[in-house]
Amino acid sequence: MEEEKKKHFLSLNARSLLTVSGINDLLSFDENGVVFDLGTSTLTVTGSELCVTKLSLETGEAAVKGTVDAVVYTDGQMKKTLLSRLFK
Repeated sequence: MEEEKKKHFLSLNARSLLTVSGINDLLSFDENGVVFDLGTSTLTVTGSELCVTKLSLETGEAAVKGTVDAVVYTDGQMKKTLLSRLFK
């Protein structure tokens, strides 16, 4: 049986401010990319001069400023890949 996907909201304003709700965790970040765990999937944001300006895991909300080039959803496979890289 497929796990129910948690609802989330994503808003991108002029490619410079991304707000996301419904996140479980921040998996990684640097000035070129941010990866959020959404439960059953991951959300990868790539760009330049990215900065996480808001992060609340209690409310599941985050904000990212900078130049956003791409927003990509990936099923749970990417989370395993990131964790396996850390523990090799």
